[in-house]
Amino acid sequence: MDHIVSKAALSRRNIIPDVICQLCSHNEENANHILKYFNSSTSLWYAITSWCKLPSITTTNILELLDLPDSWPFQPRKRKLIRAVFLITLWSIWKARNDKSLNDNQKSVRDLWER
Repeated sequence: MDHIVSKAALSRRNIIPDVICQLCSHNEENANHILKYFNSSTSLWYAITSWCKLPSITTTNILELLDLPDSWPFQPRKRKLIRAVFLITLWSIWKARNDKSLNDNQKSVRDLWER
């Protein structure tokens, strides 16, 4: 996950010293924190799983999240659709993070959900 340009990844490359998440000001900003464990991300994932009528997500990282639909007893087409929804959700969260970091424009979970 070091390919995602988070503060932690940039710090490991000696580009920036600060690794604290700009959105929550508490945790290290890494891919898993931004895309899955940050409070707004967690709320959005809960809304997505409820909307798709899926079991709760208990993965520990993003790669597991993307593999998760293969473990559910759905038809291949539905698994593909779920994976697409997951990818769109990840992209929306990442865009919101960048919007906050670059433009100081913070989106709420509702804003992300309504997109």
